[in-house]
Amino acid sequence: MVHAVHPVEVVLTDRVNSITGSVVDDHGRPAPAAHVIVFAADRDRWYPASRYLRETRTSGAGIGLLAGLPGGTYYAAAVPRLPDDGADAWQDPVFLESLVPRAASFSIGEGQTQTLTLKLP
Repeated sequence: MVHAVHPVEVVLTDRVNSITGSVVDDHGRPAPAAHVIVFAADRDRWYPASRYLRETRTSGAGIGLLAGLPGGTYYAAAVPRLPDDGADAWQDPVFLESLVPRAASFSIGEGQTQTLTLKLP
């Protein structure tokens, strides 16, 4: 029996990227428990469990933190709630595409920190 081995790339680093920031409502007040979705600008990376897709919730003060994204160009969008179609429905390319027009665009490199302020729709 022959087993096919696909190329695997392992990257070890002590220079972790991080994204921090806040989410505000239309009056500029902190938006607690908002969801922040960060996703690659490259649509080929929009698939379930992609390391280029992340979601987190803001704290009571409307502040959120994500760490460990690979370097690249991303979109970030705040939403009051996730789609009701299951726990991973936010990863659906159709849903991500709907966020692009109002998402913030940014780039991040190895070991960098990016600070964003996002507004709820």
